[in-house]
Amino acid sequence: MSHSRLAGDRSSRRRLIASCSVLLALLGAAPHVGDIAAFAYGRHQTSQRLRHSQRLAGSDLHEDLQSAGAKASEWRMNIGAAIDVLREDMPGLFHDDDHVLDYSIYSPDVILEDARMPNFQMKGLKSYQNAVNTIKWSVPALAERAKFEIVTVSAPVDGVIRMRWKLHLWTKDPLAKAKDFFSSGYANPTNWGLHDSAPLAREAMIVEGYSAFEVDAWTAEITRHSIEVTNPPMPLADLIKRMQPQTMASVFSGGLGVPTAR
Repeated sequence: MSHSRLAGDRSSRRRLIASCSVLLALLGAAPHVGDIAAFAYGRHQTSQRLRHSQRLAGSDLHEDLQSAGAKASEWRMNIGAAIDVLREDMPGLFHDDDHVLDYSIYSPDVILEDARMPNFQMKGLKSYQNAVNTIKWSVPALAERAKFEIVTVSAPVDGVIRMRWKLHLWTKDPLAKAKDFFSSGYANPTNWGLHDSAPLAREAMIVEGYSAFEVDAWTAEITRHSIEVTNPPMPLADLIKRMQPQTMASVFSGGLGVPTAR
């Protein structure tokens, strides 16, 4: 065997030994086959749980969005119903003695206030009902006829329904009692120049103002009713006193808590 051939064989053996040494070193540093399988299975399970969690989160988000949409739709329906009730009840308060007011649109803790005197308030649905009933049954003592006109009513802006209104009052004839006396006696009232004129033939007194109805962000119940009288510009209690000092003002300035000017 030649010297060059022996040298080549030795070189090949050294390379082989070096490669085997590296391979053995790598095998010695690597985990066992069972550990590798367990690790791979764990990664697979983690991936599965992650995808499942993502599906659940997506489902929950979808359900939350559906629920929020349903609540928003219900809120809009309740707002529409409240506006319809206000459109019917506000005029009905003055036009029809038999009209039954719908208080279901109000919160049990509703507040009634005069916008010009906001520190004076009536709190609670019972107090609100008492105030409305006082107005309902006292206006006939003042006027032969009353007409409540809704000029505008808006959808809620910043949670407030705003209504502009006019109240037309045809006050009673101050000579009505005298006319009744003469009509039942010997004299004819027309001979005294006391002939009656229909309420509509006389000029009506007009009171103008705004009502602001604050609504709950979740239930759409009315939580506050703020009244502002703009014509004549004065607190509500002062206007009531001016119109009928002996009836409405005495009630409103007493136990119900509507303020009187001082």
